Amino acid sequence: FLFGYLMAAGFYRVRRRYAPAG
Repeated sequence: FLFGYLMAAGFYRVRRRYAPAG
């Protein structure tokens, strides 16, 4: 589902921003 993909991508992007080492 496109929405799920966007949500997952956004979540990973934010997580990467807050935790680039993780």
